Amino acid sequence: MPNITQYRKDLENHRTSFQIVIDEIKNSFREMKLNPSNESIVNKYEQDRNNLNDVFQELFLLENKIQGYYNGVNSTFHKNDRELDKLKEEYKSLHSRWSELKNSNNASDERYENSEFIFRRNMYIYAIYLVGIVAISSILIKLYRE
Repeated sequence: MPNITQYRKDLENHRTSFQIVIDEIKNSFREMKLNPSNESIVNKYEQDRNNLNDVFQELFLLENKIQGYYNGVNSTFHKNDRELDKLKEEYKSLHSRWSELKNSNNASDERYENSEFIFRRNMYIYAIYLVGIVAISSILIKLYRE
């Protein structure tokens, strides 16, 4: 598929061809009006008109090619636009899920820290009870031996 630069070159070439054919028709038309009975001049004018029709046909074909190229580019653009919209929605969904996981992780960290604090506090309490029991046991053993 040609690119835009190629279409510009083609259009410029057709414009130049069109301008040349128009100039030839102007000249042959003047000559034909001055000498309508001269068959070679009339044939030249008819040939120039045929050349003009050929240029119009080429311009029509080029217009169709450009329109097809435009439609292809437009279709690709819309397809990419729809894909981009899908990706945006997926991003929003994933970002939302990530936020939920992040918040739940923060809550888990907080629960872990709280449970660790409670565990240590309970261990201190148990240690105090154990020291108390050992102290009372040793006092009772001392009193029993006496």
